[in-house]
This record gives sequence, C-alpha cells and structure tokens, in this order.
Amino acid sequence: MGDTGRVSESVIPSLVYSSVCSSTIEVRNLGDRPVDGSVEPHRESGALVPLVDKPGMAFRLSPGQETKFSFRIPESTDTAWVAVRERIPSSGLSPVLSVIGTTDCLNGRELRSAIREVAHASPNPWFDGEIGGMTGARLVVVNVAETMATVTGCYSSGALVGNPNIPGQASLAPLCTHHFREQIPPFGSPISGRKGGQYSLFAPYCRSVNRAANATFTRRRDATLSS
Repeated sequence: MGDTGRVSESVIPSLVYSSVCSSTIEVRNLGDRPVDGSVEPHRESGALVPLVDKPGMAFRLSPGQETKFSFRIPESTDTAWVAVRERIPSSGLSPVLSVIGTTDCLNGRELRSAIREVAHASPNPWFDGEIGGMTGARLVVVNVAETMATVTGCYSSGALVGNPNIPGQASLAPLCTHHFREQIPPFGSPISGRKGGQYSLFAPYCRSVNRAANATFTRRRDATLSS
C-alpha cells in the first residue's frame, strides 16, 4: 500500500464573541513546501459557523505564507472553538503549520488581548488538582468527535476522608462535596469550574476505543481581559 499521509489537528478553545469582543485565528506555513488544510469553527453547541469573507473551510498556504480567520457568531459566547487540520502528504514529513488564537476586547477606550494556545485532543483526558490559586481560571472541555461524550466531575472544598478498616482506603482522600455526570454533544464545548478547592474531571470513552470520546482539557485564565 502507498503512503497516504495523515492529518494533524490543532484545537483552539475559549474563543470569545460579544458586542465588545472578537477572536481571530492566525495560521502560518513555517515549512518549505505548500500546505493544504482546513479550518472548522464551532459554537458551544457544536454547530458549525461560517467564516468571515472566506468561502468554504479549505485553504492552501505557500511556504512562508500566513492567513487569518474570523467567524460569524451573532450571539455572545466565550466557548466557541475551532479545529485547524493540516494534511501531511507523507509519513516522512512533519507538521509545519503554526496556529494561534487571539481574543480582543474593548474595555472603555482600551483594547485588551488574550492569547488562545493550541490544545490537542486525547482519549480519556483527565484533570486533578488545586484550582483555588488560579484566580479567574476555568476548566474547559471540548468534545472534538462526531459522537456524544460523557464527563464526570468531583469537587471538594478541602475536606479529607479515609477509612482504615477498608483495604486500600487507609490514606486520606478528598471528599466530594459536588459531583456531576454530564453528556457533551458532538463537537460541543461546555465549561465546568469552581472558585476554589480540589477539582477532578474525567472524560471516559462513550464507546469502544475509538475517537468517539476524544476531548481536550485546557485551563484558561483571562487576566489580560480583566478590568
């Protein structure tokens, strides 16, 4: 069989749109060969949205060329996201696209910006850690697949519990004071977060091992957008 190549996917979450905010994706070809790719923007619900002043979703960049994308999202949201896919024609070649997102918001007469970094999807992603020290932070979950994903979460306000009479439970562990189990629609991007304490989040497969429940978790802090 011939070398059919592969696709490299970059996810930019937490894109903000409102009467005073907009977001832009910049894609640059850092290689010495032309690159074919596509950009796929989504609402929080997972629905696709159109590009501004660009027909379709496919693009082609010459060596060193760059382009920018913005999207038509009429409602106010801070959970839009986009997937940028690069077609790599041979297994012997590496990805060469640089992808970065920027959110710009007007605060009175001052323009403030926040960078949106690339996240990569993975099966069974999880997060477990202290979030009280991350002022203004949110934990963002994006389902990048065509099928439903399930997320479970456990929030602890700091209480610890242990039972020495049960094997394996002698050590102290955080006590869940809030627990949830939520389904995320295909290509959906809800947000979960708490102001302080310990937070655990886990996205198991909905089906057998495939891309059905691939997701990406990112921690977001918008200090540059705060007043």
